Amino acid sequence: YYDRCPYDYKLRFIYGFNPPIAMALGYGRAIHNVLNIIHSRFRDTPPSTEEVRKLLDEHFFLRFAPKHLVGVFKKSAERIIENYVKKFSGEFNLVLETEKSFEFALGNALIAGSIDLIKRLNDQGELEAIEIVDFKERDDTELTTDYEKQLKLYAIASLRALGLTPKKATVHHLD
Repeated sequence: YYDRCPYDYKLRFIYGFNPPIAMALGYGRAIHNVLNIIHSRFRDTPPSTEEVRKLLDEHFFLRFAPKHLVGVFKKSAERIIENYVKKFSGEFNLVLETEKSFEFALGNALIAGSIDLIKRLNDQGELEAIEIVDFKERDDTELTTDYEKQLKLYAIASLRALGLTPKKATVHHLD
């Protein structure tokens, strides 16, 4: 928040101002959760369209969206996830970790977070190096610098906190 707008940071974190809640709040998290389940359960065989729909029925929840719009958001999520599965299911066998938490000290700061996806770069199963993948709901050119900074911190976290050597860092824009 501070990097994008110091005044926004001041309003939110110093003065405690909370902007209105967006009805789509949680949409990106819901997609992340379903992708996490897919990467955990379907490493050998990609899920069918029916399995994707069932996962969405069980795990897609938007707390603040009006009921008549939840179906629209869910249909959009289904399209995004099905496209992702078609495009990347051939790499599911390379998945090492999903939603991997980390924590490390950097100067006087404690950096904590979770990496969406860590993949092996060697398909023989050896762990010579990894690829870090971060999922973004949509391609937002204004945030490219933020994405680059985030991936750099993930690469440092991979080395310092996880003992893994990153060779590649990627953002998957799910739209």
